[in-house]
Amino acid sequence: MRIFITFTGPLRDQGPGTLNVPEGTTLAAVCRQLAAHAAADVRRHLLTAEGGIEPTLLVAVNGVGLALEARARRILADGDELLLMPPIAGG
Repeated sequence: MRIFITFTGPLRDQGPGTLNVPEGTTLAAVCRQLAAHAAADVRRHLLTAEGGIEPTLLVAVNGVGLALEARARRILADGDELLLMPPIAGG
C-alpha cells in the first residue's frame, strides 16, 4: 500500500513523498523506516534514542492530529496522508 508523506518545519527539505509499505504497517514502523534512511539530524526529529516516536513531533493522519498515546499503535491504510512536523522555535 502507498502512504503519502509531507514534512514541515525543519524537515520540509525532505520534501513530500510516498512510501510503499505492507498492509497493517503502523505509524511507528513508518517513522523507523524513514529514520533508517535519513541523516542523523533528521532521525533525531523522528525517533527517540530508544527508537520510539519523538514525543515533540506533531503527527497528523489525513488531516487529524494524533495524541501521543495513539501514535505507536496507529495502523495506516492505503492512501493515508501523513504529516510530520517537528516543533519550530524562534524569537
